[in-house]
Amino acid sequence: MPTLPAYHRRLLVLLALACALVDAGCAGLRCPRCPRIDPSGERCLIWPKDEAAVATVPPPATVFPAATASLPTVPGNTTAPPVLTDPVFPQPELPAVASAAPGVPIAPVSTQVATEPQDRLTISPERMLAPVGSEVVLKGNICTTEGYTLAEQKIEWMLGRNGVGEFVEVSGKGAFHPSIYPWNKGSKTDNYLATSYTANGPHCIDRGTPDPSDDVGISRGDAWVSVTSASEGTSHVTAYTESVDSWPLRKQMATIYWVDVQWVFPPAAVTSGGRETLTTVVKRQTDGAPLAGWIVRYEVSDGLTTAAGAGQVSEVVTDAQGMASVQVSPTAAGAASSKIDMQLVRPANFGGGDAPRLVIGNSSTIVNWSGGSTYLPPSGSSPLTPVTPSTPVVPAGPPITTIPSTPPPATTTPSQPAGPPRLEVTLQAPQTAQVGGKWVSTVTIRNVGGSPATNVVLTDRFDVGLYHVTDPALNMIRNDRVGTIAPGESRQFPIELQVSKAGSLCQDVTAEYTGGNPASQRACVSATAPAAPSNASFRIDVEAPSPVVQGQNLPVRITIRNTGEVALSNVRMVEEYPLAAMIPQPAEAGVQVISGRISRDIGMLPVGAVKEFRVNCGLKTATRATIFAQGEAYTDTGARISTADSADVDITAATGAQPGAGGTPGAASGAATLAIGVQLGTASPRAGGPSSLRVGAPTNCEIMVRNTGSTPQTNLGVRVFLPAQLTPNLNAISGSSTSAQIVDGAIQFATIPTINAGEAVRFVIPVNPTAAVNATVIAEAISSGQQAPAQKTQTIEILENRF
Repeated sequence: MPTLPAYHRRLLVLLALACALVDAGCAGLRCPRCPRIDPSGERCLIWPKDEAAVATVPPPATVFPAATASLPTVPGNTTAPPVLTDPVFPQPELPAVASAAPGVPIAPVSTQVATEPQDRLTISPERMLAPVGSEVVLKGNICTTEGYTLAEQKIEWMLGRNGVGEFVEVSGKGAFHPSIYPWNKGSKTDNYLATSYTANGPHCIDRGTPDPSDDVGISRGDAWVSVTSASEGTSHVTAYTESVDSWPLRKQMATIYWVDVQWVFPPAAVTSGGRETLTTVVKRQTDGAPLAGWIVRYEVSDGLTTAAGAGQVSEVVTDAQGMASVQVSPTAAGAASSKIDMQLVRPANFGGGDAPRLVIGNSSTIVNWSGGSTYLPPSGSSPLTPVTPSTPVVPAGPPITTIPSTPPPATTTPSQPAGPPRLEVTLQAPQTAQVGGKWVSTVTIRNVGGSPATNVVLTDRFDVGLYHVTDPALNMIRNDRVGTIAPGESRQFPIELQVSKAGSLCQDVTAEYTGGNPASQRACVSATAPAAPSNASFRIDVEAPSPVVQGQNLPVRITIRNTGEVALSNVRMVEEYPLAAMIPQPAEAGVQVISGRISRDIGMLPVGAVKEFRVNCGLKTATRATIFAQGEAYTDTGARISTADSADVDITAATGAQPGAGGTPGAASGAATLAIGVQLGTASPRAGGPSSLRVGAPTNCEIMVRNTGSTPQTNLGVRVFLPAQLTPNLNAISGSSTSAQIVDGAIQFATIPTINAGEAVRFVIPVNPTAAVNATVIAEAISSGQQAPAQKTQTIEILENRF
């Protein structure tokens, strides 16, 4: 900053001393609102800022829980903690300084360290490990040279676009979350740039869950931002403030590593008489797909004390099924048990990303040799032997369950194979089923041999009367994607067959593999026909007149009746109307038309009961249309029955006769053109009417008809189709005609003999909205000189009355 003149500096010193003397309450106390002399000599006075709590570094949190079976959905930083040092982040080795090439100058590097304390921006945590889809919080503050944080200071957050992730929420300057005043709120320019403010008071970020452990405490002087990511990768976040003068100290960076993984370690304790296979399964958290290429690190912790045993480490890469297996065997030391530590490791630069080697989870297992008795194999045996991954296969069935393997013969030597593979098949299935239902069984394949069983194929052959939905014509299904089953490993496969006839029906399941005899198992079921109800039936009838004239109203009646001898429950019916030809208007309140479909939940239908439904359809186009209705119901035994009916309607073009009104059609005398409009509400007439009505608030439905032709028109007929949710008051009709009656579901006004050229007539119908629904009003007008009726359709939203 520019140097002040000497007399200015003396004046500021005098002002500071005067302020200190006036404001001091007792000797030795410095005025917190007054400036003080800068001892460094860089400036004359230091003006106090809004200082908050003493800046502290948050305590380090632990990484993911060590013994979790899968990566949990992380609600906050309590379960998405900062990633710290080794072994998760090995410290990088500094490369040796190479000698400079001749003639190339080397830029000098300043090694001078500033000794004067300066304000600085801090951010915590600086590195984090989080599951995809979670939302984590980064906090930043401005720490002064006196060790205080500053309130109501602006901090900008920038997210690198070369990575993944986006900002979700940003903090404001108020002591509330969210801020109660607009001017206290932070802002987001987009998902990659946000502006926050340090808080002027402590508060807590409550994530809206009953668990207080996911809350985030915010101290006075803290600013924060939350980040999320829907995919794996790295987020690089930079915080910047203009409140700090020093360029090296006014910005800080944080890194978030997002992972999409869940895993299952071997059981915490297993018992074995000899060599034991431990298998870890790694899958994606989002869709459960197996993850290949991850590392599972097995380390002998204790129990094996020979030089070849204790401390031995084996790192196994997961195969295409997401499995990493290792064989554990005791050594000549004869320990009764062994502890194996396990780590799930994400390799460095995995999937083309820039993340370093990450340790995601930790666990351990205890292998009890022969249940605690000493087992002494020949000396020199190795306790850890990685299992070679099998050929990539398509996984099938549920997750693998590790089962203790059968001990090998006592004469087995390390150089000899542990024994051939041998499969056992267990088939569990219900003993009874019903015709028309399902028979679901579970097949368990277990390798009780000493070596992996490869190219396992599962075949199921079943009797006639059983079939699989993939191919009902065949009596066999085959699964050739089982792949390899390691020793001690078991797989489960559900088999769902359909039952088509009664009797004793059986299935034979066989597991075949390379180098061994097939293993088979047979299961049978007693299939019975379901108890037939006593003539359970119902009928649907669709009735509609035909032919009808375009522009007229089509009354449709649908009846459903129980024609059987038992009551029906869960009765439902769906009606379908062709919208290209007609506009359906249900006569019942609360019934909606969605894309030409009307769904009705009828519920119970006692014996002999009949229910009737009416729908008025405005006809739009001359064509042949079909109205279809289908229903389903359930009997007292739970059996489902259905029925359907339809009606064909021939819609013919209008010939000029007035629909439903008396009078004789006359010859057209000049150009005949009628225009019609519909207005709902008490506001002044305007096109389209009001946007909504309220239930229980009476209003008017106004129809305006104008002769836009050049000659008078005779025998003007007007009719209006109102939905069931608008109840008309025919006794209070006003306008050009006060006489009206209900004809075929429509309000039809008395015929007006003549309407002159340019003349307009008006009809007002008081209506009362009775239900909240989107309703449609159809108005039509026709005269002797009009070949087809003029039509206007007005849709209105009826809202609930909240007052």
